[in-house]
Amino acid sequence: MLDPTTKDINMRPSFPVVRGLALLAALSLALVAVPMSATADPTITPRGTITDFASLSPLAGSAPGGIVSGPGGALWFVMNGRPGIASYTPAGVLTMYTAGISATSSPVDLTVGPDRNMWFTEARSEFIGRITPDGTITEFPTGATAGSWTITTGPDGAVWFTVPLAGQVGRMTMNGQVSLYPAGNSPLGITSGPDGALWITDNHGGGVGRMTTDGEYTLMGGIGADGLGPITTGPDGALWFTDTSGPIGRITTSGVVTTYTGGPAAPLWAGIAAGPDGEIWLTDQSGNIDRLTPSGKFYGYGLPTHTAQPYGITTGPDGAMWFTEPGSDSFGRITSGLPGRPSGVVGEAADGAANVSWSAPTDAGMNAISRFTVTASPGGAQCVAVAATTCTVSGLSNEHQYTFTVTATNGAGTTTPSDPSQPVTPGTAPAAPQSVTAKAGNTSAVVTWQPPLDNGGSAVSSYLVHVNPSGPVCNVVGLVATCTGLQNGTPYVFSVSALNSFGEGASASANAVTATGSPSPPQHLVYKAGSGHTPIVSWSAPASNGGAPITSYLVRWSTNHGKSWTAWKSTSSTTMSFGHAYAKNTFVIVEVEARNSAGTGSWSKLSFVTK
Repeated sequence: MLDPTTKDINMRPSFPVVRGLALLAALSLALVAVPMSATADPTITPRGTITDFASLSPLAGSAPGGIVSGPGGALWFVMNGRPGIASYTPAGVLTMYTAGISATSSPVDLTVGPDRNMWFTEARSEFIGRITPDGTITEFPTGATAGSWTITTGPDGAVWFTVPLAGQVGRMTMNGQVSLYPAGNSPLGITSGPDGALWITDNHGGGVGRMTTDGEYTLMGGIGADGLGPITTGPDGALWFTDTSGPIGRITTSGVVTTYTGGPAAPLWAGIAAGPDGEIWLTDQSGNIDRLTPSGKFYGYGLPTHTAQPYGITTGPDGAMWFTEPGSDSFGRITSGLPGRPSGVVGEAADGAANVSWSAPTDAGMNAISRFTVTASPGGAQCVAVAATTCTVSGLSNEHQYTFTVTATNGAGTTTPSDPSQPVTPGTAPAAPQSVTAKAGNTSAVVTWQPPLDNGGSAVSSYLVHVNPSGPVCNVVGLVATCTGLQNGTPYVFSVSALNSFGEGASASANAVTATGSPSPPQHLVYKAGSGHTPIVSWSAPASNGGAPITSYLVRWSTNHGKSWTAWKSTSSTTMSFGHAYAKNTFVIVEVEARNSAGTGSWSKLSFVTK
């Protein structure tokens, strides 16, 4: 580790050009695995700790230039020496892409476009390149008479680039349509400002200009000397730029310029970027990485390889500053003091809320992480976790989709947000079904209902039918359930609830119903002779009334062995007189059945001979 040392000497060298950017033939795709971090355990890493990747031999002759943090947490940088683009993933995989790019292109700078592809400049051709995250390169003509240098993503859904030798700034849409605008003498650096305009340094005019998205250029201020270099939007809403005379400049959107001296003795400024710690980070091709605090104090960190000639610099996904080293065909990392970004963010929907979890970064930065902050999008609802990697974001609207990002905070500041979670739609279990009715049958019941008025924000997947007392089994099809195994004569209450992805909702009940069936046959039929040879038949109630009271009995008789029945009679008593006499020794068959609300049961039979 190199301890930071305050640098207080100011010199005025000429504007640096990347050294050692010799053109080589294109190289085929190469892969090598190198981990970004040596340990998966959280560690405390002091600010200014440098890791150098000079051992990556596949980069030999590549002379890396501009660098940017791209999709998926990978670092992407241009290879100027053997034209191509390289990426380095959080898993430590280095990939170089050269197919589709001109051998004489000399890439210099790149940016992440509005389409989430990387767009890059070519200093020795009249093309702007695009590379997709899977490595497909396409070149688009600029229509300019010279090569392009720096590039940024504009506020209008296009990329903007400088053409120093032509005195122009170009605008390119995502389908390659180009517009060129005059912009001072030699526009070099360009960035998208906080005011919705493009801000540009003039390398041969000493000024800083502002260009609207319509191409209107206005000189806003400067230091009156040649040699202005790269420019970036600072964390304070101002524009920060390098000056080959040594100072670092700051210009507000209203044109007020401040310069800061006290940096390296003879700097060769090449790159400038706003760090996640709220400070300005710079590359000095003399062999240093420098940090400028908001109070104007410089700190310098010497690289292990003095001839590395650091060039591009950007904030990485891990909260560190990553930079390229064209002089040593490598790249490096210097800790900003911030933690790495949280990762693996997962949201779980709840009622008007979401339970969010994540993985803590492996590098806690210069001191322990004090808190994690989860932010919902849209809306910006937040929750804070102090000593955990979960918290609940409340105040969300059910049936609306949200994603969540997480930041980590320590003594150095707060990281950039993590990659967003997959979309989550808060909700709750459904309301109770409507219009629940039950109709009893013989040892069974049919239950019907209508869907709930509110599904809780998630489609109803099924319904549950609960029976009290328990025991019966219900087969649910759609909005109807057939329940079997009921005991006739026992009152049952049926309740229905709906289920969705959040669980089972409230239930609604039907009125109690009692299963009923036909009675069993009457018992103990007895014949006796009444006065005048009138038959009288009596019987006992059925062993089972079928679950409902006996309302009447049906009686019939036959004197021809059942070939025909001569009479019917219904009675509510258990005794019946035939009402007229029969001759002595007449053979009579009598049958009796019981009736309840469910219907009639089976016949009980009695045969006798009249006396």
